[in-house]
Amino acid sequence: MDAQAATIAKLNKVLQGKLQNEKELQDVVKQQEAKMLQLIDKSGEVTRLKEEVTQLKRSLQRAETEAKVLWEEMRGQEAKGDAAHVQERVLLRQEVDKLRLLLLEKEDENVAVSGNYLEQVRGLELRLSQAQKMLRSQEELQEKVKEVLLALPEVPPELRALLQNVGLKPNSEKSPAPL
Repeated sequence: MDAQAATIAKLNKVLQGKLQNEKELQDVVKQQEAKMLQLIDKSGEVTRLKEEVTQLKRSLQRAETEAKVLWEEMRGQEAKGDAAHVQERVLLRQEVDKLRLLLLEKEDENVAVSGNYLEQVRGLELRLSQAQKMLRSQEELQEKVKEVLLALPEVPPELRALLQNVGLKPNSEKSPAPL
């Protein structure tokens, strides 16, 4: 009886540990899901930034084309140029330079965001793999505990609650059976 009581105490302790580990795994999975949602949000931001970069490239190309046309026009004209016309050309050239700088800044931001995104994805994949391994080991432990419980010849009253915790119930006073 003492050996059986000791076995029951050990099994109860193992099951309590298993339940605690399952709760911890559920918390880890919830955290993983939250981080995945954050990464999805960042992925959307990367897409938006790519679209913005594309638009900026188009604007830059248009501005460069306009600037080339103006320079060609200025070369073709003699030195009699209109001051307002020259001022407009200078402003266009400045606008082209601003667009070029803005494009470079956006490309740098895009590279930084993409790098952070990939780093977080790798970290989450690693954590997910670890959590899956822990879950598999917990499931194996649960199966071993069930096998031990099913192998007991008699079910003492103290063990009935333990059996219910692992999803087993005794068919009779003598032996437990799976649900």
